[in-house]
Amino acid sequence: MPTARESLAGATAPCPKGVNGLKGTCVFAFGGFNGSDLNTMEAYSPATNTWATLPSMPTARHALAGAAAPCPRGVDGLEGTCVFAIGGRNGSGFLSTVEAYSPATNTWATLPSMPTARESLAGATAPCPKGVDGREGTCVFAIGGDNPGFLNTVEAYSPSANTWATLPSMPTARTALAAAAAPCPKGVDGLRGTCVFAIGGFGGTFLNTVEAYSPSANTWATLPPLPTARDGLAAATAPCPDVLRGTCVYAVGGHNDGVFLSTVETYSSSANTWATLPPLPTARELLAAGSAPCPDGVDRPCVYAVGGDNPSVLNTAEAFDIDIDIDDGHR
Repeated sequence: MPTARESLAGATAPCPKGVNGLKGTCVFAFGGFNGSDLNTMEAYSPATNTWATLPSMPTARHALAGAAAPCPRGVDGLEGTCVFAIGGRNGSGFLSTVEAYSPATNTWATLPSMPTARESLAGATAPCPKGVDGREGTCVFAIGGDNPGFLNTVEAYSPSANTWATLPSMPTARTALAAAAAPCPKGVDGLRGTCVFAIGGFGGTFLNTVEAYSPSANTWATLPPLPTARDGLAAATAPCPDVLRGTCVYAVGGHNDGVFLSTVETYSSSANTWATLPPLPTARELLAAGSAPCPDGVDRPCVYAVGGDNPSVLNTAEAFDIDIDIDDGHR
């Protein structure tokens, strides 16, 4: 990545049009910290194995959350799929700031503020909760964080309504957690459809807690714990590796009691279980993760780990090839 940084946010969305070297699906990296708060936005195109620098985020900040979702209706300069930058912190303190970048127009716009200012929160995209006024279609979820105590706050932004709503609180208050959306596990009471998964974090101790929110039922449930307790991790959703089936949530990197982790573990909704995968080449915390095509022109998915800290600020980008057999290293 051109800019070394930690406490950044990431998302996967269509590459911006007309930017040299970028095409297809891009992994976006934005914000973060490297001696000062950053508003830098950069995108990696697996199709060309190239990074490019994009227009800067209006508000420099670190410990923000990121997600990709449909752009809000009626906001000048935004169309198609947007990358959302949510909350965080800078010299002004805890932020409720929300800004969106449209690759289709290569521009940023400021959106309604999140109700609760906070840092070290997690973001995810999933269907809007049913029966909550003003919510329809796809929503962006803002989960947990710190201000300055540990939060179990959950709020959802509806691009179609361009408004926020407060949802049932997460059972476990925590900061520096990760989140991703995937099919709800079968046979867990109260969960159906697509779920938002809240993974790990810190709540006075390093957590292996995993909880899932079902927008269809507007409720939370506790799931099997993450094998490795940690905070400062990142998460992404992608097809499962051969050891599991269906769609998986990948928990990547993090930190536990002074140790930077290269740990990668994956949760299968269909099996309601976790498995351990080959470790990251570079141990790190406070990184960003995403799922996008692999960088070799072959149409198969990879999970990306970008930036972070160990203990120096990193610009390292690494990809996990899901289709490599983890037992013998061959497809």
